[in-house]
Amino acid sequence: MAKHANKGTTRAGYINRNGQINIGRTEPSRAGTDHGQYIYIIKCTKCGESYGANGSDIFERKCPFCQRGRPGLALLADEINKMAIVAGVDGCKTGWVCVAKDLDTGLITSEVFSNAQLLLQHKLEPSVTAIDIPIGLTENGPRQCDIEARQILGPRASSVFPAPIRPALQSNTRQHADEIRRKIEGKGVSAQAFGIYKKVLELDKILSAQPQLQQQVKEVHPEVCFWAWNNKRAMSYKKKSNDGRAERRNLVAKHFGAEVIEDIRAKYLVKCVSHDDIYDAFAALWTAERIFAGKAGVIPDPSPHDAIGLRMEMWY
Repeated sequence: MAKHANKGTTRAGYINRNGQINIGRTEPSRAGTDHGQYIYIIKCTKCGESYGANGSDIFERKCPFCQRGRPGLALLADEINKMAIVAGVDGCKTGWVCVAKDLDTGLITSEVFSNAQLLLQHKLEPSVTAIDIPIGLTENGPRQCDIEARQILGPRASSVFPAPIRPALQSNTRQHADEIRRKIEGKGVSAQAFGIYKKVLELDKILSAQPQLQQQVKEVHPEVCFWAWNNKRAMSYKKKSNDGRAERRNLVAKHFGAEVIEDIRAKYLVKCVSHDDIYDAFAALWTAERIFAGKAGVIPDPSPHDAIGLRMEMWY
């Protein structure tokens, strides 16, 4: 006798008592292992893993990964890619802190990657990765997106450091970068500006070789994200001040929840991942959600390309 699934349990978005969410039926529909049943894509809201299940099993399913449930049915690659994951990334002392959100389950996870190559090999394969680092560089002069970002931010304009010019990018010392920039532009390179050169170069090497990645990897600036998040008003205080941290944390907590901030804060030493790094990664994540939903803005619009074909733009 065939089993028949409750129509409510086979509805996309249904969550059973074990925290397993039904993402929907496989497309095109594939037959399950129970007579007359189809395979549904199930995701665990506890650990984020995905697997297939017969429609008749959804209501009682336990996660095979973290709840010792029965093994799931195999999913095809394009079915796994149906999962909607977005990520926000900020540089930190130990590399890159990445905060990812599963838009199907709401599950938020974090991880620190020591370099950009490992970051872009993230096992979750985010559809959008919003990252606080310049992408696309001029040969001479400022990028238009940086100019417009400073205009937007007003009192917080100084938070937008000059992006490296490409001829100076591979400099091993600030003195060398300073000499090159002075020769080309008549301007020096500050210690703060030079501080991002290594990370800019890391990502630039990857995107130069694989420019198609710019479809998923988007440049953001946290203060521009916070500006948009705050009804297009710049933050009132500098981010390293107590008041500045409080106003940024309030925005993050209101949207993502205070508990997830505390969970991520407890996961890393402050000397490795600062409070600012966490809030900035969440600001990037907020923008990644908007990019995925088609609601984000970009400056400038349209965006110019650099000499190797990378777009010079900033999303918010």
